[in-house]
Amino acid sequence: MADNVIKRRIIIVAVIVGCCILILLGFLIFRKRPDDSEKKQREADEKRLEELKLDPLASYYMNTSPEKGLTVCVWKYVNGYENGEGQILCGLLPRQLDKIDYNPESYYDPEYAYDIGRMGLGLGGFSPEDMKIILSTFDIPKEKISVIAWHNAADNIGVCTTPDYFEVSEVKEYLLGDRQ
Repeated sequence: MADNVIKRRIIIVAVIVGCCILILLGFLIFRKRPDDSEKKQREADEKRLEELKLDPLASYYMNTSPEKGLTVCVWKYVNGYENGEGQILCGLLPRQLDKIDYNPESYYDPEYAYDIGRMGLGLGGFSPEDMKIILSTFDIPKEKISVIAWHNAADNIGVCTTPDYFEVSEVKEYLLGDRQ
């Protein structure tokens, strides 16, 4: 009788140890490894960053001072008169426009006008993917980056419209979703 109890205990311990070994093996076999697609994406981003450094507008954006925060302006370039269709473009300003305290007695803010006048927003913009790469060159927390809808009347490449709330929200989530 005592032999049967000892045998049962040995069998139970062996089953428990076997299950633990199987779980450990399963973890080792199926654990998440660095995905090749993530590695390829990182390499593609690094290559694109080198290309962007050669672009005068992109290098201007990358050398923008983030001291007062940054504003990513989002607008939609419409090719022809396609209703609701268009390409989302982004530009960068060296201040958080949604954090400015405007003087209520004046409609004209010279610093704001200076920012717009000296920025390359009239020269066209960059895709959200490129803007994410540009933003990655800054060591700035996401709280100091604004993403706003922009009607870029100064864009000289074609007809531009203001994107809707959801388009801007998608761009904001894409650009800032995984930052610090």
